[in-house]
Amino acid sequence: MREFNVDIEMFKKKFDEEYDFLYKNRDQVAGFNEAVEAGDKFLNDHGDFVGKFANYRGDFITSDREVAAFMFALDSLTEG
Repeated sequence: MREFNVDIEMFKKKFDEEYDFLYKNRDQVAGFNEAVEAGDKFLNDHGDFVGKFANYRGDFITSDREVAAFMFALDSLTEG
């Protein structure tokens, strides 16, 4: 299983930026549906990383917008 070495504070900041962008655009952005689909699988496959982020954030990832923002942030801060 791949381990993610991402600064959690930086990841939270990028997640918030992505979430705000999605909110302002009513989720009508390129790649939204694909990010949600990929995110559902990622959240199931990488529980440790997702749990670390949820603990830091103080909230679970529950909405499609949150899932998409999570994946857009992850994509922008990691390679592949």
